[in-house]
Amino acid sequence: MSGWSRRSGRLRRGGAARSHPPSPRLHTPTLATHATDAFTHSLQSAGLIGGILMPGVAAVVFFLTPKGTEVSNAAH
Repeated sequence: MSGWSRRSGRLRRGGAARSHPPSPRLHTPTLATHATDAFTHSLQSAGLIGGILMPGVAAVVFFLTPKGTEVSNAAH
């Protein structure tokens, strides 16, 4: 299979391109710190995006719902 080479910008043989060789040690404390920071950042981003989208969707639904619509007497 061919892989994309970052340095030359061309396809090369030998599988996926690697920017650097894998490290023999995992540096577990550093890895755990980065993983925790990435997880927290992703949750903050998702919350922010959801907090921005929800009022917009609520406004669209409010304006598209016909006047006089009754849902209080609806049966299952």
